[in-house]
Amino acid sequence: MLSHRFINQHLNVCIAKSEERKEAKTSGPQQKQEKPKPIAPVCYNIMTDKQLRELNKRYGLSTNGNRQDLIHRHREFVVRHNAECDSLNPTSDDAIAREINKTDSYQNFKQSSQSFFKVKSSSNEKVN
Repeated sequence: MLSHRFINQHLNVCIAKSEERKEAKTSGPQQKQEKPKPIAPVCYNIMTDKQLRELNKRYGLSTNGNRQDLIHRHREFVVRHNAECDSLNPTSDDAIAREINKTDSYQNFKQSSQSFFKVKSSSNEKVN
């Protein structure tokens, strides 16, 4: 017959392991990154071009282009970032910036190729 001491010792070990497993399961989601905080609106009218470039650089956005390009990129980033604040699995700011830069460079390439291959029609041609 088993003594009560060995049974109690076994139960204590099993209970301790069970509690460790429960703690591991509950601590998993808490170790995830914190929810990002929304970015406040910016008044672009009072900012200089240099300040706009620094603002875009802070978030990893492209600093090329004119003032309107810089403002458009930053606005797009703020909208996407703030939308991700409500998500259960938010996308990182780096991933958002990469996507915006990729889309922006593709649109610039598309515009430059269209203007390069544009055929000018002559106004002197007669239509029969």
